[in-house]
Amino acid sequence: MYISERVQQTAAPIITDLAAVAAERTATGGDLLNLGQGIADFPPPPAALAAARAALDDPTTHRYSLDAGLLELRAAIARKWARDAGTVVDPEREIIVTAGGNQAAVLALLTCTDIGDEVLLPAPYYFNHEMAVHLCGLRPVEAPLAPVDGFALGWERLAPYVTARTRAVLLPNPGNPTGAVAGAAALATCARELAARNITLIVDETYEYFIFEPARHYSPAADPALRPHVITISSFSKGFCLAGWRVGYVLLPPDLWRAALKVQDTLVICAPVISQRAVAATLDSDYYPLLAAQRAELATRRAALHTGLAGIPRLTWHETYGAMYAFVGVADSPPVADLVPDLIREIGVLVLPGTTFGPAGAGHLRLSYGAAPVPVLVEALARLGAYFSRQSSVVSRQ
Repeated sequence: MYISERVQQTAAPIITDLAAVAAERTATGGDLLNLGQGIADFPPPPAALAAARAALDDPTTHRYSLDAGLLELRAAIARKWARDAGTVVDPEREIIVTAGGNQAAVLALLTCTDIGDEVLLPAPYYFNHEMAVHLCGLRPVEAPLAPVDGFALGWERLAPYVTARTRAVLLPNPGNPTGAVAGAAALATCARELAARNITLIVDETYEYFIFEPARHYSPAADPALRPHVITISSFSKGFCLAGWRVGYVLLPPDLWRAALKVQDTLVICAPVISQRAVAATLDSDYYPLLAAQRAELATRRAALHTGLAGIPRLTWHETYGAMYAFVGVADSPPVADLVPDLIREIGVLVLPGTTFGPAGAGHLRLSYGAAPVPVLVEALARLGAYFSRQSSVVSRQ
């Protein structure tokens, strides 16, 4: 049977192949320390669990919601924007609740681009964003960021790759895989320059609650002058630890909102209603102490990772201050796509090769500390240290 060209051009997620290598190790009795998957290991908020239980007895839970989502959830998201960004959002004309952040990205792209348009991806990029660009019939264009300055975003990094066919820029902030947090001034400048060229900026703010000192989060959609040119997408998978519940949202200008509902109805009709009720209850609870506790634990893990990496030969982390990732450079390495399976087989540590996130990720590994408590991190780093020490000794003798 024929397979479409756009699907053939879309790279499959490498995590599937690595999972097979990991299964081989565990099948023979080996253990596995997983620093690969980008999730946090905290439980869902109590308010979400209580609301989901109560919702089971409500007949409306088992029917469709409006395409845009439950109004109670959209109103709660609007209140979140008022609290966090100090901006007024219309829940009835600017918010669409989605089945997670990836669906939100596809919804945004299908609404504001045409087949054959170019979409700029500051790189290394989130691989699902690149997949979405391909599947929407668009052309991804990589705009490399520099590790030496912490993968900082700047207009000078984007400008050389903007052409007459550029229709959108798709940017996670904080970044996945790098953890880079775009500075407010730089991000605002990029948004203004893109708006002047009628290019839409799509900002994925999934990791907005996982930012560490001295970085600060900035949402360009909070600026009234930029708002008409910006689409914000987000997810409750990370901050609320609801990855399997599939709830996110899109914040977009009213003129796009009605058009986007056509795409929403075609893709999913609506996000899972029971999940929508759970998130609405969480947003209306006092969830800030919960987020603060999660962030404090992640900061502790991040500090342990920083200390451990500093003592491993050939590994270099140009420190960043967001998400739950360290994007680590590897000196004198074979291709990282070959190195990672060896790490699984030899020492039982699963990380992702940087090339998963585009050619700009060559020579890097992504380490996730979201689901790795400090003892797991310490053991994984000890194994990595021993592995790279052995490799360095081999190189020095050659």
